[in-house]
Amino acid sequence: MWRYMMKNKSIVEENITWKINSGNCSFWWDDWLGKAWEICRHRKNLEGISSQLWAKNIPFKMSFLLWRALRNKLPTNENLAIFGVEPVKCFCCINQGWDDVDHIFNGGHFAAHIWNYLQVLWELISSSLS
Repeated sequence: MWRYMMKNKSIVEENITWKINSGNCSFWWDDWLGKAWEICRHRKNLEGISSQLWAKNIPFKMSFLLWRALRNKLPTNENLAIFGVEPVKCFCCINQGWDDVDHIFNGGHFAAHIWNYLQVLWELISSSLS
């Protein structure tokens, strides 16, 4: 963070202003870093799934989980093997499968059970069919 600020020092310095005796500046309590960060950073416009993923009505932990899943950044066997961790089969399913993103969220027995429950809850299928 500090290196980024030093790299953009000229941009930040243009926006630093102090009004002596104005009473609105507290050297010790003002959020200097936050103000500098807001000036330096360039925000991207959210498009597609990102605009829905980071919506205010979705809890941050759910958005973050989905963000990690979409980018294959969850600690699955495939990702842990990169660090030398021995792969294991999923223990939460009747038909144990390899612990990957597809198995966790789509193909596994537990995932199928959850998706079936949600379909009934959202009235996508009749409860007599499940």
